[in-house]
Amino acid sequence: VLATVGVITAGMAVVTIGGMFPRAGLMMTLGIFAPFVLWSFLLGSLQAVLLACGALVYISILVVWSRGLYRNVVNTMLLRHENDELVRELSRAKESAEQANLEKSRFLAAASHDLRQPMQGLWLFVGNLRQQWGRPEAAGILDHIENSLDAMRALFDSLLNISQLDSGGVKPRLQDVAIQSVLDRIEAEFSTECDRRMLRFKVWPSAAWVRTDPAMLDRILLNFVSNAVKYTPSGGGILVGCRRRGNQLEIQTWDSGLGIAPEHHVSIFDEFVQLNNPERDRNKGLGLGLAISRRLATLLDATLRLRSAPGRGSMFSVTVPLATASAHALPDAAILSAPSLQGLRLAFVDDEPGIVQSARAMCERWGMQVIGADSLAALLPALGDEAPDVIVTDYRLRDEQTGLALIEALRARWPRQPPLPAALLTGDTETELLPLVQARNIQVIYKPISAAGLAESLRALAPAARPPAPPASGS
Repeated sequence: VLATVGVITAGMAVVTIGGMFPRAGLMMTLGIFAPFVLWSFLLGSLQAVLLACGALVYISILVVWSRGLYRNVVNTMLLRHENDELVRELSRAKESAEQANLEKSRFLAAASHDLRQPMQGLWLFVGNLRQQWGRPEAAGILDHIENSLDAMRALFDSLLNISQLDSGGVKPRLQDVAIQSVLDRIEAEFSTECDRRMLRFKVWPSAAWVRTDPAMLDRILLNFVSNAVKYTPSGGGILVGCRRRGNQLEIQTWDSGLGIAPEHHVSIFDEFVQLNNPERDRNKGLGLGLAISRRLATLLDATLRLRSAPGRGSMFSVTVPLATASAHALPDAAILSAPSLQGLRLAFVDDEPGIVQSARAMCERWGMQVIGADSLAALLPALGDEAPDVIVTDYRLRDEQTGLALIEALRARWPRQPPLPAALLTGDTETELLPLVQARNIQVIYKPISAAGLAESLRALAPAARPPAPPASGS
């Protein structure tokens, strides 16, 4: 009994050692079992011989078992090393892709700045010429110039949007939104255009509320309807409506246009893809709208869907979550007149003298008082002791100065609550700039900007520049 127990226990040790270290297991087998088997045979009794034969069979089974265990251990380790190598390769590929994406965004930012800077002066000069010249010939030439600039600005704006979306510079601001307010804007935007193109345009009302970023949702739907208008022939129809899908709302855009073949249902959302514009006619768009919509939908965690067939029209839709609030009441519509720029005191700073001169000439025709300069040192004496109502400055100034520091200096000199309204005029697309200006309540105006765009931005700043007067005593 003791011999049998010893043989079994030693065999377990042999399997354990041999499974990891075959040579050590073999030496241990010979060292333990060889003397025992030899001693059993030398005893010569039947019981001893049977025990020796059983030990030999047991040893053979243990050797085969330990070798199989060793092969399994080796294969597992090799597989583990292969997985580790794959993980390292994936990490290197991910780093390369992220670096390439970062370099692309930097390239777009640099190209955007270098191209926007000279165009800014051109935009303002065009606005001045339009106000000064009254001859029909001059107005016609200016119309052509502005059309070309509009096309270039559309491309810049689209590239800027894609650059910001890819680099994470745009974050959704979720809120409860009455979907009818979004539909009203869509209807107001395209009704006139559809009438001109002789298209039937219908927007079905909806009382639903959704949880989303209204500006991003607007942009997605504007891209959908804009494509429907471009590719629907005269006499066709466009329909915008909503369908409830459980706890979500699907906003659909239907058209009776040219349709899209199934093999293009995925690629249509890529950049610069225009299936029905081989000649690259800029009047048919740039092929970036749906690419921007796809990125915006990703940020909103929304779902885009396409149903289309050649010759049968298309249906684009976006699905967003319904608002969790139990009930909402639509506010009464209020017509707000844009504040006047008359008498507004503007501090305008840019290191390009031509831009300062053009801005001063244009804004003075709007009734504004403009104090222009190319730096903070030149601006402060011109302002004197009276604070400006609004500050508009270029972001990158001379001698490594920034418009952000200039705004902070003027706000420190004339502290008030809320602080002096200010805007940065820039062609850069650096995402690091956005958190800084948002934290300081500073508006960003991207170059190039037209005369109308500048006026709209100044009107947006005007209410903050002119807080309502306190009520008279006794009222």
